Amino acid sequence: MADENETLGALDRDVKNKIAAKYDPAKEAEVQFWIEDITGSPFQEGFQDSLKTGVRLCQLLNKISPGSVRKINSREMPFAYRENISSYLDACKDKGMNLVDLFDTQDLYDGKNLVSVINHFYSLSGYAKSWGFEGPFLADREIRSMDKRPSLQKKKEFGGATAQTMGSYGVNTGKANPKVGRTGVRAPAEEAKFANVAPAEEEDTLGALDRDVKNKIAAKYDPEREREVLEWIEAVTGADLGGSLVDGLHDGIVVCNLINAIFPGTVAEPSTKTMAFFQRENISKYLDGCKAVGMNLVDLFDTQDLYDNKNIVQVINHFYSFSSFARSNSRKFRGPYIGVKMSDKNERNFTEEQMNAGRSMPSAQTMGSFGVSDNKPDVKFTHIIKNVDQIKSTQDAAASKARNMYG
Repeated sequence: MADENETLGALDRDVKNKIAAKYDPAKEAEVQFWIEDITGSPFQEGFQDSLKTGVRLCQLLNKISPGSVRKINSREMPFAYRENISSYLDACKDKGMNLVDLFDTQDLYDGKNLVSVINHFYSLSGYAKSWGFEGPFLADREIRSMDKRPSLQKKKEFGGATAQTMGSYGVNTGKANPKVGRTGVRAPAEEAKFANVAPAEEEDTLGALDRDVKNKIAAKYDPEREREVLEWIEAVTGADLGGSLVDGLHDGIVVCNLINAIFPGTVAEPSTKTMAFFQRENISKYLDGCKAVGMNLVDLFDTQDLYDNKNIVQVINHFYSFSSFARSNSRKFRGPYIGVKMSDKNERNFTEEQMNAGRSMPSAQTMGSFGVSDNKPDVKFTHIIKNVDQIKSTQDAAASKARNMYG
C-alpha cells in the first residue's frame, strides 16, 4: 500500500524523478556565477529564490541586449513576479530564441523544473554571441580565453571544478585531488560514493521530457490554420490582433468580446487592467462562458495554453471547434464561420409494418458461423444446418455402440 503521506500520482512522481536525475549542482553554480558576473549583483538567497521574482532575469537580458525588457514590475507580489518572468520569456522570443530553448513560468516560479531553467541559460549564452554581446559566456573554454576581467580572475583563483569536469552528481572526474568549492560535492564522503558515475552530457540543453512535449506541439503547428483563426476573430469582433494570435488574445479582452458577439451576454465585461491577474481572469471568464453555452470540455484549452503560450496548437483547434459549435447552436449569429459544420440530428421514423418485419428477422446470435437461415415469412425459429456428414457419422457411431451393448 502506498504511503498515505505520498501526495504525488505515479505519473507526477515519475516526471519529478526524471528531472531530479538530470539535476547537476555544478551547472547550477556555473550559471549562478555567470549571472552574478554580468549583472554585478551576488545572489542573496538560493538559486530559485534569487530568480523567481523575475527582476534579475530582466536585468540580465538588458545587460546582454539593452532595451530588450522595457518594463520591470518592482512590486513584491506573486502576480508581479510571474509578470516579470513572462516579460523576460517574451523578450527572449522576440530576440529569436527557439521555443525549445525556453522554459515555462512555473518551471522557475514553482520550482517545477529547474533543470530546464538551468539549461535555458546555457542556450541564452550561445544566442548572446549572435546578438553582439562581448561576454563572458557560459562555455568554459570561452570564459578562459576572455580578456582579464576582475570577476573572472576571482573565478580562476577559486579553482573549483567546472560543469565540464563534473559528473551528473557533482563529482569531479578530472584531475586527482581537486580543490572542491561551491561547484563541488556538498559532503566529501559523497565523492567516493559517485566516483564511477559517468559525466553529464553537456550537449543536452533541455530535459528529454520537455523536449519531447514541445517538439510534438511544434510538429502539429500550422501557420495557415493560425492565420485563418486570426482573420475570423478579427472579422467577428472588429479587433486588430496585430498579426499574432498569442499577443492579440493575451489579455483575454478579445476572446470575451468574441463569445459575447456570438452568444450575447454570456460573460461580464472584461477587465481592461494590464496586470497579469486580471488578464488571466478574462481568459478564465471566456472558458467558463464556453462551458455555460454547452461546449465539450475536450474542445477547450487551459488558461496557460494561451496566456503563457504553452500550447498554441490547442488554442487554434479550440476556435475551429467553437466556430462549428456556434454554427449549430447560436440563434442570432449568422457568420462568418471557419472549419466544418457539425452534423445535424437525423431521427428516423419507421412504420409498424417495418418494425414487425424487423422483429421476425434472425439475429446474429441465432445464426451459426457456418449456418444458413430459413427465411420463410412464417418462420418462428431459426434452423441451422450444420455439417451433415458429421451428424450422420455421429448417429451411426451411436447406433453401433447400442447394438454392441444390447445385441
